[in-house]
Amino acid sequence: MNEKKRKNVYDEAFKRKAVELVKVSGKKQSQVERELGLYQGALTGWISEFEKNAGTAEEDREELRKLKRELDDMFMENEILKKPWDSWPEASGNLRVHS
Repeated sequence: MNEKKRKNVYDEAFKRKAVELVKVSGKKQSQVERELGLYQGALTGWISEFEKNAGTAEEDREELRKLKRELDDMFMENEILKKPWDSWPEASGNLRVHS
């Protein structure tokens, strides 16, 4: 009989723990793969995937910091514009022009 091999599908948490095991245990990837019953080379792909996503996450954090600064600036500008017109120097005649 012809039996098809069933491909194992591992969830994200398992993959992360396996990658972390390689990084903190000091064991070789091939040894961890054997111990976990993974196919040869599985961890190579997972490590590469997580490292690529880590770079993207850092870029996202930097973009978020930039957007928060811009939002803070806009809130400050909005607060300034909310002030009554007569408190502005031009409206009260207190505007001094230096030449």
